[in-house]
Amino acid sequence: MLSRILIYGTGGEIVQHGISKEAFDYWSKLPEIELKDYILDPQKAHAPYFADFAEGLDWWELDNLSHFNGPEPLNSTLVIETFKNENQKKVLDTSFYSAVSKMNASVNAEKVNFFGDHEYMIQIYSYEKGGHYSSEDFEVVNKFDYQELEFVINSFNNEQLITRINYKGKELLNEGDITQSKGIYISLHKKE
Repeated sequence: MLSRILIYGTGGEIVQHGISKEAFDYWSKLPEIELKDYILDPQKAHAPYFADFAEGLDWWELDNLSHFNGPEPLNSTLVIETFKNENQKKVLDTSFYSAVSKMNASVNAEKVNFFGDHEYMIQIYSYEKGGHYSSEDFEVVNKFDYQELEFVINSFNNEQLITRINYKGKELLNEGDITQSKGIYISLHKKE
């Protein structure tokens, strides 16, 4: 029997990029909209050389520290489908944490040193609605063992994303899905 896991709701793409102290100081003093304009179109919104960390890159390429995609656990619905011959069956369709509780699956928070060797960084979060996770179809022998599911959640300052799903110790690749209604949130951070 083949199975698939889908997660939809809110979530998005987060990138983190190390910047210099000079760039941090410069952008910290300006209104947020100026930084946003610079991030969305660095060719158009000019910055002094010491503050030009984007160097012509698109915002999603500003990821020298990290780059993650995924659904937010608090605002998402988890669906599990099974396929046998021509028959498709939805065996679960409920909010993420309710689903995890019903299945007695594990949720693990991964801690990552996002700053690396940098003292300062920028975080850009493209907040989106829609489908954020569609697993590859995977084989289930006999019965789906829900307790063998592991959901990995990463925290990014004030944001959380489900960044990986494992079944029986094997990562289920995310084949992606369709999202819409984007918003961009940008924040500057200093290592404490």
